[in-house]
Order: sequence, then structure tokens, then C-alpha cells
Amino acid sequence: MNEGKRGKPYAYSDALMLIILAVKEYFGLPYRQTEMLGGIWGARIPSYTQICRRQKGLKVPLGI
Repeated sequence: MNEGKRGKPYAYSDALMLIILAVKEYFGLPYRQTEMLGGIWGARIPSYTQICRRQKGLKVPLGI
């Protein structure tokens, strides 16, 4: 998370981002198609730009 830093806190948790990135890698989806997961799950999903930006700061375990 970005606690203790300047700016607005993240609206989505690191855990949610890791789940989205895992689904993206497993199914080989581009970032824009990960937005469609919200329609499937019935939940609010971050935009593809937020996913791409947050991925840079996360340690994503490879070899899923």
C-alpha cells in the first residue's frame, strides 16, 4: 500500500491487484481485457492504466 506517502491512498488493495494480474497471466489477456473481469465478477475493477501502473510497484510472483 502507499501508506505514509504523499497523495491519495490506493482505492484497490495489493491483493486484488495480484489476483487480477494472476488471471491476466493465466489466460494471456491484454490489460484492456482485464477490465471485463468486473462484468464477470459483478465487482468494480480498476482500469487497465491503474493495473499497469500498480504492477510496476508490486512484486508479482512468476511461475503461476
